[in-house]
Amino acid sequence: QSKVAMQESKIFGNLFLSIGAMKAGTTWLYAVMARHPELHFAMEKEIHYFYHRYVNKRQLDETRRLQEARSRYILRFDPEKSNIDVVRANLRWVSAYLDRPVDDYW
Repeated sequence: QSKVAMQESKIFGNLFLSIGAMKAGTTWLYAVMARHPELHFAMEKEIHYFYHRYVNKRQLDETRRLQEARSRYILRFDPEKSNIDVVRANLRWVSAYLDRPVDDYW
């Protein structure tokens, strides 16, 4: 197995993706699961990919994603109080969030 394939399997080997309709209990599920010390959640709970794909192409355009990354992630953690592992995981998520154009491979 190549190094890239091993890294990809490590990143996505334990991926859990929840998709749900409004009022279907997804916020409750997120809150309950977020209490578990071995689970990590992306900072952005709702990405709105399908809204971007079928309704408004500007929902996840590059400018908006950069604005979101700056205001919601980059400037929010306190270096004095933050856990470096959590910050590192969140910055990896931000990197993926900003990666390439939003399409079906994104």
